[in-house]
Amino acid sequence: MGSLRPVFSLAVRWRYIVLFAVAGAFFWPAYRANGASHPTGDWLFFKVGAFVLTRRLPGSSESPLRLYVDNPALQIGPPPLLLVAIGQRLSSPAVATAVLAIAMALAGPAAVGLLEATARRLGDRSDYGRLALITLGGGLVVAATWGQAAGSWRHLDDVMALLAVAGAMLACARGRPAWVVGFALGVAVACKPWAIVTAPILLALPPRRRASGTLAFVAAAAVWWLPFVAAAPGTVTALGGLSLLPDAGSVLHVVGLRGDVSSWLRPVQLLVGVLAATWAARSRSWVAVPLAGLAVRVVLDPYAWSYYGMGPVLAAVACDLCLSRRRLPMCTLTTVVFLYGVPAAAPAWAAGPARLAWAALVLVWVVRTSARIPLSLKPGVGAADSVKAIDHVMA
Repeated sequence: MGSLRPVFSLAVRWRYIVLFAVAGAFFWPAYRANGASHPTGDWLFFKVGAFVLTRRLPGSSESPLRLYVDNPALQIGPPPLLLVAIGQRLSSPAVATAVLAIAMALAGPAAVGLLEATARRLGDRSDYGRLALITLGGGLVVAATWGQAAGSWRHLDDVMALLAVAGAMLACARGRPAWVVGFALGVAVACKPWAIVTAPILLALPPRRRASGTLAFVAAAAVWWLPFVAAAPGTVTALGGLSLLPDAGSVLHVVGLRGDVSSWLRPVQLLVGVLAATWAARSRSWVAVPLAGLAVRVVLDPYAWSYYGMGPVLAAVACDLCLSRRRLPMCTLTTVVFLYGVPAAAPAWAAGPARLAWAALVLVWVVRTSARIPLSLKPGVGAADSVKAIDHVMA
């Protein structure tokens, strides 16, 4: 065991090289197995949506701003579609797909880096060794799950939304201007509407700065949608008009909801998620906001696709880094076991109960944690201090 300690210590010090390598190792087989750069699966929605948004179809007199009205199955926000459109303009669609897919895989370790920087800002020098261990352990889960999702599903909207939320958390911890925090959260909502459950992070701002942060949040989210709503008011109803039939792996299916729930589910899901996240921010810690909000999303979502776990595992890493004092990322490990391990190893009917059990454990943990994260500005940790801290925790 002693002979492995130098290797493990080296892995902790070079943790981001390890994480990027793991992300690539999980990405490449999934990417090759799912048609590589060909428009298969959900990525087809991104490519077609981006094409319609920037090019008028032959023989069509309709404005591209009617995109969502004419394509109600399209539930992707404008920012990721615009990014795909730019990629397809600058290169071939196949090259753009490959570049963006690789970027999505590497975004997982990058998001973990933002969270580690957040934890370092909120913590102190003596805790850096533990943070490095948690970053490696929890980051491996994020790298694996995000790498596989980038290769198989390629949901650029989820990746962009989660990166924006992680960026908002770091800006908040560093005491950046309130509009920066609000802008990042607003962009997250513009990419993926479910990201509104992370808006209560704004409560971490000093009271006198919350108004400007909230205004920036609303403006950053609305500016992307205003052209579509102005050109086609039916955009609002089209976004919520997709038929929703709970699948066998969802919690809704477990409790007996088998018919179309589109008439009420999305508003209830977002409202309850925001309320749970607000409670976490006000009574416990603003760092727990994404985890509390996404726990509600998992419970109330009619589907159980594997890429839905991208947000929960990242939110769990944030809590392990900032709220726990353990050297093992227990919240992250619990999340991957219930959201990935059980559905993969157990019968199909067990996926729904596993998601319900995970959400219950998460919310109980948030209730019981007594940690409050202040927005005090801490001095940064130097490179020499980092090495000493890692050596100490390895001893």
